[in-house]
Amino acid sequence: MPHALTQDEFTADVEVGWDKGLDEVAAGNAAGRAETWRRAFGATLNQMSPQ
Repeated sequence: MPHALTQDEFTADVEVGWDKGLDEVAAGNAAGRAETWRRAFGATLNQMSPQ
């Protein structure tokens, strides 16, 4: 069962995303889902985004 993140856990997850240079950052259980989404649709999103 998922649990609520503490502020420190949330901040740590967000900082990892920032350190990786990600445009969108997810924390907690959502991080894995965001990575799956990124692998599936990230290239398409990058092609559609203005440089």
